[in-house]
Amino acid sequence: DIDDDDDDLGRAPKSEAAVAKRPTKRAKVVPPDEAKVFQWIIVTTALTGQSQNFSTQNSYNAMVTEIKRQWDKGRRITTVSLPGEHWISVCNGHCGIDLQKVKYISGPAWPQDWVDRQLRAGYWLTCAAGNARGWVLVCSTFEDDLEFSYEGQIFKHSDAFPAKWVADNWDNGYSITTLTTQGEGKHKKWLVVMTYGGPYTHQCVEFGFNYPSEFIHRRWDEGYRVTHVACAGDMSAYVMSKGDDFFDPPEQRTVRTNTQPLDKIREDWQKGLYVVAINWGRVL
Repeated sequence: DIDDDDDDLGRAPKSEAAVAKRPTKRAKVVPPDEAKVFQWIIVTTALTGQSQNFSTQNSYNAMVTEIKRQWDKGRRITTVSLPGEHWISVCNGHCGIDLQKVKYISGPAWPQDWVDRQLRAGYWLTCAAGNARGWVLVCSTFEDDLEFSYEGQIFKHSDAFPAKWVADNWDNGYSITTLTTQGEGKHKKWLVVMTYGGPYTHQCVEFGFNYPSEFIHRRWDEGYRVTHVACAGDMSAYVMSKGDDFFDPPEQRTVRTNTQPLDKIREDWQKGLYVVAINWGRVL
């Protein structure tokens, strides 16, 4: 189900003969770059027994203040996103997460040393997001009654999306559990986190310039659901996943919009649909 604020997709051209008979008139040639369309991309999924908070702030400190409020209410961070000047956090209740740490690290270098220390302390990297200035990282522990158990994590930070590395590690039993970009404009780098023992048994990725409507609908029919969306300049990657036990295919909706995300998200909350991914990227 796609809600697109811009429904005017153009008309079919007339025949060559009809075009030739038209009177000549001045026309403005629009360079391809001016035809690009960027919008909010919001993915919501039907989840039972959920409560959710969506927050967008103008600084890391304001983001953390809101996250602490949600922690006090029993919610845990399930998504972070840093498009442009936005600092977005999504916190869910009853999501299987026990303890959490959130950390901002400035600079473009991937902070593997800090992540390794958290892994040794029994935490797993569950969310990450980057902007032009640095990283926001979320590490978590899980409740004991989940139907899956993380057993190992690997990380890839690269200039281009590491398609071969991802495919090789799918074959080794890993699945993508975090996907994001960091940097500015066309110079963004990709971060892929893959986990052994996660909730997914099958995954696929669509990578390109436009919103992949046909790909998403085809995979929905096959039981997949969108789990991650990451954008870098003109390029976006959509990860779709499914699992035999944990990930019974629920209803899912993707929205592309120019309006403030919270307006659309509140509409979906009323329908029992909750945010699983949000980003700002090219859709056309």
